[in-house]
Amino acid sequence: MTLIAAAGNAKCTVIAADTRISWNGAPRDDQTVKVSHYKFFDGELIGAFTGLAYWNDFNSKRWWLGRLQEIAQPWVSTREALSFLRRDISAEFLSNPELKSLLPEQKKLSIIFGGLIDGLPFSALISNFEDYDGEFDSVRPEFILTKCDAIDTTAAWCGFFGARKHVTDADRQELYRLADTQAPTTAIKGKCHSIVLKASSDPRTRATVGPNVLTATLEGGIVSSWHSNEEEGDKIIGVDAFSSSAAGGEPMMIRDIEIVGSKIAPARSNRRGKRGKHKP
Repeated sequence: MTLIAAAGNAKCTVIAADTRISWNGAPRDDQTVKVSHYKFFDGELIGAFTGLAYWNDFNSKRWWLGRLQEIAQPWVSTREALSFLRRDISAEFLSNPELKSLLPEQKKLSIIFGGLIDGLPFSALISNFEDYDGEFDSVRPEFILTKCDAIDTTAAWCGFFGARKHVTDADRQELYRLADTQAPTTAIKGKCHSIVLKASSDPRTRATVGPNVLTATLEGGIVSSWHSNEEEGDKIIGVDAFSSSAAGGEPMMIRDIEIVGSKIAPARSNRRGKRGKHKP
């Protein structure tokens, strides 16, 4: 399962997620971008997902991006749009015939959003198996929406989703400290990126967290994304930047982020740890 590390304050929002898709512990794809960009009349967000990517003809991300495009009318606020999405994705997962054959554990899905609403830090999580504090005892039949609303510009937040058990307490505390003190964006971005990259090297992840990490940043109305290459270690490469204003100033926008370039590490079929070889 993908690991997402995210943090935000009034100056910037950063979300890092690996680009691997796996099934039953086996890597299926190492180039799946899980980050998107959302703009509403009162707010602007970036987001990512972890969990069920697709099954048969059902593609989770394609479905909710399409649904948000339908929901995002000029009179719909950011909070309203996320509430509608929670309602609709719950109904879809209960009724879609493509998903009927899946066990509850195979239908886990979390979508994290972070950014600004009316200039204040904001984050939200739509999930059927976790919230900001941890995983539920079992997968819920309905998705839950939890939010972090700021009351002033000094607020900060951070969160870890999906393969969160592979994040150390020290890393959790350090990321929050960086966000809370409004450290330089490069420091927050680097920390989110390194947390995901570290998990990809942990043999306990059983190859479900990939070595390629896409880190997206929302700062000053500009969204930038960086794609890492395992062969170059922690170095962030492959800049693919675009700005909200470049889209013609549209008040409502749902946009996917794509990988640019070809320096992408292949999926690894075997991983070696301290206790020997691990096969997915």
